[in-house]
Amino acid sequence: MKNYYIAPPTGDQTAWEHILDLMPPATEFSGLVWKKRLILPTNQPRYKNPEGQDKNSCRSNTKGRSSSLFSSFENGINPRCQPPKLVGTNLKELESFAGYGRKGIFDSLDISHWPFDIYDFDRDNYTDRQKLIILRDAGNDDNGDNMPFEKMSKMDYIMQLVDFIQTDDWDRNKCKEWFKTRRTTITDKTKAEYISEAFKKVNAIGRVQHFSKTDADQLFKDSFSSQSKVELINTTDAEKGNTDRILRKLPYALLNYAESGQAQEYCAWNGNAESHEELDSSVEYMQKGLARLHKDILRYVAKYNSDVLSGKIKMGFVPMQITSCINQKIENNQDVPLGSIIKLDIVEDVDMSEK
Repeated sequence: MKNYYIAPPTGDQTAWEHILDLMPPATEFSGLVWKKRLILPTNQPRYKNPEGQDKNSCRSNTKGRSSSLFSSFENGINPRCQPPKLVGTNLKELESFAGYGRKGIFDSLDISHWPFDIYDFDRDNYTDRQKLIILRDAGNDDNGDNMPFEKMSKMDYIMQLVDFIQTDDWDRNKCKEWFKTRRTTITDKTKAEYISEAFKKVNAIGRVQHFSKTDADQLFKDSFSSQSKVELINTTDAEKGNTDRILRKLPYALLNYAESGQAQEYCAWNGNAESHEELDSSVEYMQKGLARLHKDILRYVAKYNSDVLSGKIKMGFVPMQITSCINQKIENNQDVPLGSIIKLDIVEDVDMSEK
């Protein structure tokens, strides 16, 4: 893979010519026209507004980028990839609209120059709102269509939909039409879920304060000491029968009680409720779910002990068994066909002293 990478030259345009010749054509975006591809100092484009805030309107969270994206730049420049994208007519006032994450990488790796594609709006009479949407949509599509990129997150899409619903009075059909024009691989089912969540967030405004997972974690840490046994648990959609979060917590709760005799305590938060009633309902259903699991565990233990006492099973028998598997082993002499079902031995006994 490293064979594709080339060490970036300095700012000398001629030193970049052989790299520029290898790079793909500029991407086309609705509402924009490509002007040229230039080698610029990486600190020249504007990434923040006059108030010092990130101008990245695509992202709901601009804190950092993945390690895989960072490591790709450590190898040099991959000429197969699209460059970051800027908009403007004055070279001293070019603003970034796609490739924000690369700014932090350039700074960290002391990369002084890089290729940039320069665009301008295809007409002069766009309103400020229209310009924002054009650049945001272009940034979305760049993140979903070109290397190197970090895919748009669920929350990135949801918060943009929230903006459209609040600012432009979009209904569900408008949201669906917008998704049809986006370069994305997410499924229609996922798009529908994002739209529903966006409307829930809009409906919650003024009634429910939503906290991100990061913010909820910080609030939790600020309120409980590091020695506390209380754990944070997300009750979102518990009233709809979502038990995944309980099941993930269950082994630790059982071990905690077995070792300490103390009940496991949880602090609840909900990332998607739109009313006070939904907040209360999610906690209530989560608590009922915990109670049902506890009851099932007691029934399990009672049945197990009864079968041991009656001699039906031996103490140590595990009544949860992997009894077969799909054959995936490629061998020189393929005696067992790939994809066939292989029967496995039943584990009759385990060492109960092992944790």
